[in-house]
Amino acid sequence: MKKTLLFVICIAAFTLQGISQVTITESDIANIGATFSQRTDTLPSITPGTTGTGQVWNFNSLASHVTKTINAVDPLTLPAGNRFTGANIALHEDSSINNYFFRKEPTGILTKGLTMDFLGNGDTICVIFNDPDTMISFPSIYGTSFISHVNGDTKSPSNMIIDTNIFGTLYHVPVDSVRIIHHAVKSSIMDAEGLINLPGTAGTMNALRQNTHETSIDSTFGYVNFAPYLLGWYFFQAYTDETTQFIWWTNDIGNAILSMDYDSLSGNVTNVNWLYITHSGIEQNAASNQTTVFPNPATDYISLTAQAGTEICIFNSVGQNVMRTTANGQLQKINVADLPRGLYFARFMDTDDLRSEKFLLQ
Repeated sequence: MKKTLLFVICIAAFTLQGISQVTITESDIANIGATFSQRTDTLPSITPGTTGTGQVWNFNSLASHVTKTINAVDPLTLPAGNRFTGANIALHEDSSINNYFFRKEPTGILTKGLTMDFLGNGDTICVIFNDPDTMISFPSIYGTSFISHVNGDTKSPSNMIIDTNIFGTLYHVPVDSVRIIHHAVKSSIMDAEGLINLPGTAGTMNALRQNTHETSIDSTFGYVNFAPYLLGWYFFQAYTDETTQFIWWTNDIGNAILSMDYDSLSGNVTNVNWLYITHSGIEQNAASNQTTVFPNPATDYISLTAQAGTEICIFNSVGQNVMRTTANGQLQKINVADLPRGLYFARFMDTDDLRSEKFLLQ
């Protein structure tokens, strides 16, 4: 009996050693230049699990029904980017008009709005949040919570045509502009902490789970210029929605690693977006030995990985060796806050290869 009890205690102690408290801060979020490979499982067979610490989330069964490449870019490089005042980073989906605009600051990430094909007719519609949505607050640890009140009132040009019957005659009426009024209230709490596994090669990671619930209403109006019969703003539709999302965060990846849409009425997970993560944080060719340094540009640290024993040297733009370390085979975080700002090269030297990656400190 004593041996059995001792064995159970030892196993519990070993398990807990692998789970450490996660703190998410501004430095864990990507800078402009980062790239993510996002996969979507549209028929998930997983559950969000329970609340509390010491959780283990095994999501290796997730499928890749849709794959998107998402780039972190300067908002001003995107169409209508200058309309999102205060945004300092944006996420752009390749081959899409969908863009998401954020303000990253030491106290959190604020969603300033988005552009999308809201009406399904090819028009790029802006949704600008005058009172922004808090995506995550910093620092976030287990138990961190907030409530976000979001309001927006945006007008965008439109090429929409609607069919209207006027005095018994059918007319094709142009809609010059679309106006969207958005109101939402979102509650958020970091309700679980533990270890997460995703498909890929990154292995097990410490993670913090965010539980959000949002109630929103979007009212859409169209400006009709069809004198003398119709002229001015006309109500089009109102859409009310309630959404529950579970979002997982971890250190050094640069973005939320998984978001799960949850139907609280049926108790089912309806959609899962997740990042394909290698040890270096982005998707790579498994047959390649290339290593990617991220975030890039960097500010206070860089993260990288290499085979255990690989010598890593950091050189400045004039070829001076300013830092040297040895890889341990795991994801490594290197403090570069004290180095002068500018261009650097990380050189990886092992018995089989010699390669380098350039990165910028700003």
